[in-house]
Amino acid sequence: MHPLGRSPPVTKSPKLLRPPPRVAQILGLLEFTAKGRLRVTPGGERLLAAVEESREERQLYAEAIKSARALRPFSAFFAGEAVESAELARRLMTLSGLSQSTAERRAHTLFRWRIYSPDADAARGLVLADVAAKISKLVERHNARARQDTLAWLLQIDPTRLEKLVAELLRAMGYTDVEHRGGPLDGGVDVRCIHSAPVGPASRIAVQVKRYSTPVARPCIDELLGVLHRDRYDRGIVVTTSAFTTQAREVALGQPIELIGGLMLVDLLVRHQVILKQGVHGELRIA
Repeated sequence: MHPLGRSPPVTKSPKLLRPPPRVAQILGLLEFTAKGRLRVTPGGERLLAAVEESREERQLYAEAIKSARALRPFSAFFAGEAVESAELARRLMTLSGLSQSTAERRAHTLFRWRIYSPDADAARGLVLADVAAKISKLVERHNARARQDTLAWLLQIDPTRLEKLVAELLRAMGYTDVEHRGGPLDGGVDVRCIHSAPVGPASRIAVQVKRYSTPVARPCIDELLGVLHRDRYDRGIVVTTSAFTTQAREVALGQPIELIGGLMLVDLLVRHQVILKQGVHGELRIA
């Protein structure tokens, strides 16, 4: 831009417009005349004559970066110095007094410019983009959303369907004689099954399934304890789409009762590939 804020009357091809005018000045591709007008430098003329994305164009950019006075403090960086983006931004802040956000943007730009440096290429050898971190973050965000979407779906399905889904999960987990009961006459047991331990007798398990949007409270645990005592079950499991109150957890502590909250339920569904499974990148998908 012109010092007075007006656009200078200079004709530039798209090739010189790729870097903004200020950047082109830093690289010596554009310069101001004595009358305050921008003009293309000899280096800029050679760049204009080069075929776009050719080896010659790359070499001309590399020469411009190497000869730019403003970039001399970063000659070691362009020669292949191993440095993190945060450290490069800190150096920019120290040298130029830039704000942190501006320095971070400039550091990102310098990293992009370094691809034109033949010295850096020779020092590093073959360089490929590292997409592992991006994939990991993308999968992490996807899985967090997928877990929430699954919980929301579990809250919308029919309670009987949820009970049958839990029965399917128990079978996948290795429980035997799994029987879905449910209904108003289930005696406080939605699913019952057998768990055979490697050592010792098998255990009779009573399962309650609670499709709740609010935490399961203590009365539910007290009720299940009564069922275990009355019908002589060995253990009980409470499965819910929500969570458990502090009192409910305190009552279950030390008792033969296992509590499975919503997020744990989703993790178990994934682990045993019921409804959900992991893809090749660890992303959650429909089984």
